[in-house]
Amino acid sequence: MKFIKSLVGCAAASVLAACVAGAGTNEYGGYDIVGGMGIVESPYAEVRGWNVVYGFDGNRPAYCAAETGTGTLRWRLGYDGGQWQLAIPSSPSGPNSDWSSNWEVDGVARPISGIATENWTIAWLGLEELDRVRQGNVMIIDIGRESAEKQLYGTAAVVTKILECQERSGVEWTDPDLAPQAAIEPVSECPDEGPRFAGSGVCQGRAVNYLSRYPEEPPFALPGQSCRWVLREAALPGGDRFLLYFAAQCDQKTAKLDVSASNRFAELTVSESAYDIPPRVLAEIYASHGKGASGILQRAKEWSQTPAEMSGCFVVQTGTDPVQYQVDNVSPAQSKAMMNDGPRGACGPRGLDQDSPSFWTVIGDELWYLTPSHEAYKDIHVPSLTVLTQDGSGGYVASGY
Repeated sequence: MKFIKSLVGCAAASVLAACVAGAGTNEYGGYDIVGGMGIVESPYAEVRGWNVVYGFDGNRPAYCAAETGTGTLRWRLGYDGGQWQLAIPSSPSGPNSDWSSNWEVDGVARPISGIATENWTIAWLGLEELDRVRQGNVMIIDIGRESAEKQLYGTAAVVTKILECQERSGVEWTDPDLAPQAAIEPVSECPDEGPRFAGSGVCQGRAVNYLSRYPEEPPFALPGQSCRWVLREAALPGGDRFLLYFAAQCDQKTAKLDVSASNRFAELTVSESAYDIPPRVLAEIYASHGKGASGILQRAKEWSQTPAEMSGCFVVQTGTDPVQYQVDNVSPAQSKAMMNDGPRGACGPRGLDQDSPSFWTVIGDELWYLTPSHEAYKDIHVPSLTVLTQDGSGGYVASGY
């Protein structure tokens, strides 16, 4: 409604330059997808971690664009009805200057060109270049002396949404007071028109917003054009908690986590693999009872068959992004000094094992012992593991590590 009223106000004050249709066009007669004089943007949809907006110039549509990332990590993809564009928030070439450079997608380099604005560098995309963005995994684009590397996550879905936005804008977005039936009707209960997860009821297209490491650090795409990451859900013990995670999907095979519980702990098992890897335990989950990381040592002791091997052991934080812990019997400085002697183990079956990527962490009020795969291709993107807990008002609180 705020956007529609701004159009009404613009029509009433049409003598202002900012309200004159065409005031925001670039020197080629089209629109830059990064806004400009007289351009008003309003949200259209959210899809796969992208925010889609539509821009109006006075009283006519200008473009539809999608943005992902935050700060210097953000970037845009959009269409003004005539030209697809890719925009990076950097402009070392200076405003209003033609620009050309090298552009690499999945290791294949091609030339690319466009224009620089005051704060953005914009690349023009033909249909072939658009397909590379839509189907690729990793993009590297040189801007001046800088190289911007972007993960092409969700680009296929967002291109479809941008086209839908372009088709609808200017036709159904009208003043509801003048044409009540013309406002866009939601196709489904979810703003992104996607289905809801069966357990939590969260819209799949919005679920990525709960992931603590997304979109600032999205998962690396898998090798090969037929593989991608998809977001899945698993129910956790208790009936009101759910696990969100990125799983590998290759052709018709999608990795899956199953949860089982005993009196001591719950267990996450990779029960289905996108790479035909046999089922394996990914994590053990223990109640913390409010102790946080200080409870890790006791859990590790429960696995020891020899009390003497736990003598002198303590919890050591070994990582901060994400937070990881080990149970060890020497200080981190001593441990580093001993690395030349080869990998070592200490403090029992759930203690330090330098031959394994296993580690402890804390998620919410639980202690997790994670055993990531040694395989080159991962079925589960471990940093994406996120627990949703009901907040008592119909929503969820997300906890990652």
